[in-house]
This record gives sequence, structure tokens and C-alpha cells, in this order.
Amino acid sequence: MASTVVIGLQWGDEGKGKIVDYLAEQADMVVRYQGGQNAGHTVVVAGKKSVFHLLPSGVLHGKKCLMGNGMVIDPVGLWEEIETSGIDRQVLEKTLYISDRAHMIFPYHKQSDAGEHGQKIGTTGKGIGPAYVDKVNRTGSVFGEIRNLLSLKDKIRSRCSAEGCDSTMVDEYLGKLDVCAGWFASRLVNGAYEVNKAYDQDDSIILEGAQGTWLDIDHGTYPFVTSSNTTIGGACTGSGLPAKKIDRVIGIVKAYTTRVGAGKHPTELTDDLGEYIRKRGNEFGATTGRPRRVGWLDLLVVRQAAVINGADEIALMKLDVLDELDEIKVATHYMLAGQRIDVFPSDMDELERSTPAYETFSGWKQSTVGLTRYEQLPDKAKEYINFIEKQVGIPVTMISTGPGREETIRRK
Repeated sequence: MASTVVIGLQWGDEGKGKIVDYLAEQADMVVRYQGGQNAGHTVVVAGKKSVFHLLPSGVLHGKKCLMGNGMVIDPVGLWEEIETSGIDRQVLEKTLYISDRAHMIFPYHKQSDAGEHGQKIGTTGKGIGPAYVDKVNRTGSVFGEIRNLLSLKDKIRSRCSAEGCDSTMVDEYLGKLDVCAGWFASRLVNGAYEVNKAYDQDDSIILEGAQGTWLDIDHGTYPFVTSSNTTIGGACTGSGLPAKKIDRVIGIVKAYTTRVGAGKHPTELTDDLGEYIRKRGNEFGATTGRPRRVGWLDLLVVRQAAVINGADEIALMKLDVLDELDEIKVATHYMLAGQRIDVFPSDMDELERSTPAYETFSGWKQSTVGLTRYEQLPDKAKEYINFIEKQVGIPVTMISTGPGREETIRRK
């Protein structure tokens, strides 16, 4: 596989965790390159569900996993995730590494994120945005500082006091930091050096991020975006692997569209059908539990995201959720003041006034759950897949027919 970047082509929650887990069996290293606990990567193996917010999805395979410099990590939150993951810590001592340039999240970041601005944007409240703000302001703390714990704790206390954090909560947090700091200090590496060394010795590398293209700080539906680059550029800057060493980009696309939080969702279904798809697809945030806003597949969203990321192929997720529908719609373009729009608007006012135009397909009305060969799919499901390929201009090479690792069609 050389190096493969797995990127969501919608608003996140496309199913990146499953595909990374699916591919990781053949990989040597999995690198998480941006985001933090706002991610919710769900992996199902033999009926057992694991949800990772910080750990790279490759941990279940015992692969070398690197948390890259582009991440923002709450060390206590990471420790708690490790403790509840069911993964032997001795295994992680041989496989999990953290870039010493990754930034840390502390209680005052979460307190800030819970304020009015975070609520308006619809953030997860995990402190992600404020931590990235500190990073850009050059007032943050990189993970390498955990090697000097006394100095770091003084820094945290001072900032927490200035931000008016509850002192009891701060003491509790620092007590937990005492427990895990030594272990984390032993896991620190120069992330860019490690990932390039792996590539140069012909190791197979998978790079995974959080969220999706349309939550990218530069290319997304600003201001309703996350605070980092979720697109291909973020994979390079957040891992240290240069662009010329990116060999393959897999775009992850849900067979319909979901979005969490505020911001325009052009194809959103607010009726009983939307509720049906939400329940059948279990569209509730893995991090927050919030119900996701459900709508038809929007090809303006997917096409432009595929171009931005240079996607080579598509992994189509949750096809089985559509099994029982009488008809299925796909947005192929928008209309605005009588004019056809084929490019997703960057002007949010223009986007608000645009109306999706749909192509309608007859549903296949039979189960695709658990199918593992393309030939087994109903003809009408194949028509739907072929239409997506033609509209986006790249092949659909993987199709998910259920949450389990084994419920996957590898087409090409």
C-alpha cells in the first residue's frame, strides 16, 4: 500500500475508522495526523464495538501507531481511553508512540470551549479549538514538556488560575496527570523522523485524520468548521510526511449525507424519512451522542472534496442503510435564481439561497447486509454505485455493507 491517506469527503462521520481498521491488517504503521477527542472512530470486530477518540484505529491490529504533531491531545483523556480500551498496556508499550510536537489540551481549554462561542458553532466541547488557538498564538504546550512534569504543572496551575477554573477540579486533573506522565514520556518520539524512516524503508503507512473535508478550517463551510486542516495538506503537515511521499488517497463517502452541529446542510431531511435513516444508520455522535442531521447524498459536496484531496478512489459506506427505501435521491447540482450551480458555493449566503436538484433512483428493496462480493449486490444498488462513480469521476473500490470489519466488499 506504500502510504495511504484516508479522508472523509463530507462533514465527518463517514466511516473512516472502519476503513482504516480494514486496511491496517496489511499495514506496518498507522498515523493519526490532526484533531483530538472530537473524533469518534468506531470499529466493530466480531460483533464487539470499539470507539476511539484519540487512539489511531490501527491499535486493534497491534500495528505501530503514531499520534502525530498535528494533533491536540488531552493526556488525561488519552490515559482514560487507554484504560477503558481493553488493549493490554504492555502491547501499547511496543506499538503506541506520540510526537513530542503534538500539542496538549488542559482544563482551561475545555472551559473556554464550553462558552457561548463554542455552543454557537456546535463544537464538541473537548477544548479542541482553544488548544489550536494557543498553538497559533505560541502560548500552547507541546507534549515534549511532559518530560519536565513539575514545570508543566506550574504552567497549568497558573493558566487555570488566570482563567478562573475550579481549583478542586484542577487538583484532581493534576493528580491524574501524575499517574500517567511518566508512561507518556517514555512514548515520545520525533514524529516526522519516524514516519519518514518508515516510508524510506518501504513500510506500508496509513494516515488517518478526524472529521471530514467540509469541516476543514480553510476549505470547509466556514465558520461552521473545526480548527484544523482535515484535508490532504493536513495529512502532510500533521505527520511530517512530504507530499511527494503520498501514494494513494481514499475518499470515504457515506451513501447519504450527515452533519453534526450548526451550518447549512443542503439536502437535509427533517421529516419522518430523515428520522428513519437516522435510526437505521445509528446516526448519533460517537463523541457527543448528538443526533446527526441526515440528508440525501450530495454530489456537489463529494465532487469538490475529491478534487481538493486528489482522491484516487472512494470507499462507499452504509449502503445497507438504504436497503428498504422505495426511492433514493441524489443531489447532482443546485439552483440559484434560475441558474444552475455545479460547484459547491464558497459564499455562505449564496449557499443558503441555493436549492438542490435531484436525480431519483428506485430502491433495491432487498438486504445487502453482510455481503462481501460485488456480484451479490442487487442490480439497482449497482446502478446507484455506478452513477456515483460517473458523477465524481473516480472508482468506488470498497463498499461497506454493515458495521463489522468483515462486512466489506473489496471491488478492485
